[in-house]
Amino acid sequence: MARRKSIDTSIADRQKIGTFVLNGRTFVSGLHWETLDNVSSFMKEARSKGRQWGMDVVATRKGVDLRSKGKSAKYQAGYAPKNRGAAKGMYSLASVLASEFGSNWIGAFRIEEERYALAAVVDGSIVPSADRIGTLSEIREELGANFSHLAGSGVLFEHVIAPPEFEFGDKQVDLASLLVASKLKPEHRLKPLTLGLSKGELFRLILFAAIIIAGGSLYILYQARQEEMLRRADQAQKAARSRAEALLNIKPPPPAPPPPWLGSAKLTDTVAACSAAFDKLPLVLGGWVFEKASCNAGGALSAAYKRGQLATANSVLSAADAAGLPLDFYDAGESGVVNVLIQMPSASSEELLAEKQVMARLVSHFQAADVKFPLQKQAVPETPPGEEPTTSKPTWSTYTFEIVTQMPPVSLLEGLAADGLRAETVAVSLDGDAARLTWTINGALYVR
Repeated sequence: MARRKSIDTSIADRQKIGTFVLNGRTFVSGLHWETLDNVSSFMKEARSKGRQWGMDVVATRKGVDLRSKGKSAKYQAGYAPKNRGAAKGMYSLASVLASEFGSNWIGAFRIEEERYALAAVVDGSIVPSADRIGTLSEIREELGANFSHLAGSGVLFEHVIAPPEFEFGDKQVDLASLLVASKLKPEHRLKPLTLGLSKGELFRLILFAAIIIAGGSLYILYQARQEEMLRRADQAQKAARSRAEALLNIKPPPPAPPPPWLGSAKLTDTVAACSAAFDKLPLVLGGWVFEKASCNAGGALSAAYKRGQLATANSVLSAADAAGLPLDFYDAGESGVVNVLIQMPSASSEELLAEKQVMARLVSHFQAADVKFPLQKQAVPETPPGEEPTTSKPTWSTYTFEIVTQMPPVSLLEGLAADGLRAETVAVSLDGDAARLTWTINGALYVR
């Protein structure tokens, strides 16, 4: 009987496998690379060596020295054990990069902050000592050591790749732009060294199948009983429905529409919040002059600025940045707009007052201030003929309004009972010639 070869795990025990996820794929570095001698059956040789070293997964590649026009080719295998973090389906970073930069190159690549990868190719083959992931200092040291050793051996590099912080190299490469799906090929992926299932996997598969069969039998019995119970319940439900329809022959009324005023604060609270935010806006921003601003009940505030004489885009950007205001340009760079979100007061859930209680008092308040308060009653939408209404008719009336005034709105609304009043937008504009602000408030009144 032939003696089984002993397994030497010393190589696997020393491996430092590193992995990272980029563009939805997992990449691995730190493989143990070996040149394969048997070109015609390289995979058989790769499996034999891998089992001898106690490895679990392997990536194989054909390294071609492009300077020989394809005549010089070597097969390589990169190994890793599963207990070090490598798994089948991962992509070998060194294998992917080896297909990109020619026959002779060395490089460091930034993965994320304080994490870098090292890879190198000489005569079309991956350099085993240069498949690593580590910190900036570790990879900088290994890059220099590999470069010195290889260059001292007479290797002429076509490219030396490194990020700017290495202060070393003639080009830099962004891995996120390079490691896209079109660059990833099947030969770059790790494959299991053993075909079929291990004893543990086979046992788990048999156990799983037994559970499925037993569970399936129980489910069939359970399903038959459930179907019988459902059939009887359905018959009883149909009989009850038939009796109810025969007795009533009516449909339940549609639900009431949602009250629109419950989702926002009272008019006076919304106006106060918007006015306070407007007061914080600078009238002049880097030589650009305030034109107008608007604020809605959701807290979205927008302010427009117009370029002043001799002012520039850079001046307003610097001023906006100093004020903590995000600014975008429009009108060919002659105007700018600031868009921010402000904190709005809590929504109010007051009970609505009767229309007769509200109208005279509300109109009188604005008449006393000599400000027009036009109210437009909104008609209730009719259900089209032949269609069922989705909601019942509302129990309230809705009036819309637009207030235009040069009086500060907080002062205008002082003392106003705001039950049922809501603001949709509050806007202010500046007449530069007259040095005058005009306020516009659009909103709605809800009454019983």
